[in-house]
Amino acid sequence: MPCCGQKQPNRNLLRIAQEAAGAAGRVAMAVVHGKTVFTTEELQKERIKICGTGKCGWFRYRTNFCGHCKCFLPAKTSLTTESCPLGHW
Repeated sequence: MPCCGQKQPNRNLLRIAQEAAGAAGRVAMAVVHGKTVFTTEELQKERIKICGTGKCGWFRYRTNFCGHCKCFLPAKTSLTTESCPLGHW
């Protein structure tokens, strides 16, 4: 509990920071091991299309964030090291 009038950190911002840090670590490991880091533009569009269909329902069009994992989808869908936590792609 914060003291002295400090605000409690926004849990969504903490989750976003955690997800970004995890993704950065996975990307770094892929680079170290000489693996491809970025998907093709076609695959990225396909992944975003999956997120945007009624199949998922978590995609937030206004912000381009996933309401479930709190990731910025244009970035997440462009990385080979990332996947949908719900198994959609």
